[in-house]
Amino acid sequence: RYYLKLGQYLFYPKRIPMIVKPKPYTNRVNGGYLINDVRFNMDIVKQKWNVRERSQILDINKIYDIVNNLSSVEYKINTEVLDFIELYGSDYFEKELIDSSYIHTLLEKSKLTKKEKV
Repeated sequence: RYYLKLGQYLFYPKRIPMIVKPKPYTNRVNGGYLINDVRFNMDIVKQKWNVRERSQILDINKIYDIVNNLSSVEYKINTEVLDFIELYGSDYFEKELIDSSYIHTLLEKSKLTKKEKV
């Protein structure tokens, strides 16, 4: 799991879905998702503490196309399964999957303050 500076989970099952396509990755610019009006960028190649030089992606490499295509896939929610989970979920999952009382912090506010962005 990755943390934002606010201590919130970035990849968390209860987060709100994307409503806009992510910024595409190129060999010059990191791509990323839009989270509550703030762009979140991640490197495709992670730097390891024991590696002296950072890995480079060549222009002829198709990794950017692959990552951009995967991150732009639209998913459809299976409403029949969601209805079942909402109706019987507490019996089966004991609130591990969906907590009906849970309200994500991004749903509570339309924009972050400057202090919250830091």
